Amino acid sequence: MPSWKAHREIGKLICNFYSSEIDKLIDKPELHDASRYDIGELEKIVKEVKEKYGEKGLHYLALHHYVDRLADILVRELSDGYESYVNGEDIKDIFLSIREFSLALLRIDPKNIFSLLIYDFETIKQKIGVLYPKLKGKRRRELIERLKSAYEKLQTSNTLLELRSVVLSVLKRIEQNFDYICLRILMDESFNSPRFLNRICQSIRMKSASYNYQGLEERAGKLMDQNNLQNFILAIIEMFSNNYKAISE
Repeated sequence: MPSWKAHREIGKLICNFYSSEIDKLIDKPELHDASRYDIGELEKIVKEVKEKYGEKGLHYLALHHYVDRLADILVRELSDGYESYVNGEDIKDIFLSIREFSLALLRIDPKNIFSLLIYDFETIKQKIGVLYPKLKGKRRRELIERLKSAYEKLQTSNTLLELRSVVLSVLKRIEQNFDYICLRILMDESFNSPRFLNRICQSIRMKSASYNYQGLEERAGKLMDQNNLQNFILAIIEMFSNNYKAISE
């Protein structure tokens, strides 16, 4: 997950506010990020944050969860994008695809119950197969049941329904500053173990091992070329940076 330093810098830009106490509340070891997938835990934290910090605290709470989720999404998209890169696809096309899909998924992510504040249960349920085609069987059924239960609870909770305007506002600001946020995540050198770039490498190693198992040694070898990976990551960072500078000017 992104460091609290990264959350702080992004919070100052998006919310004009940050709170290490809210970070601690969300990231407490025994229930790390539980309020992103447990509707009961979310309701408890929302009440506590609203009482102590008001609406600005709720904005930062939502932002923290979206930034954490974006980091997870970027790991997957960069890993898949790197495979396309070593297979000869144009880096600019890959970057645009990563950027577009990551932002789209962040808005309607079935693995983030905040999505239920914007879309109804059936809409999100239909997206599971499209966005997470490898999620099958028991894990898929468990996610659907969790989303259904959360959606039903949400409809009876004024505390949570009041979050809708907050989430819409935060998502709008994220979209406006998306390149900076992605850049800040990519450049964060204080991630909890494993660090962000290590997570990408780990994902790529798993792909390579799978190809080796299938007897596709040449494809596996391409993925493990460190020069290729370094050039790819640096190019992606540069493109996010150029986009951010262009928007800022």
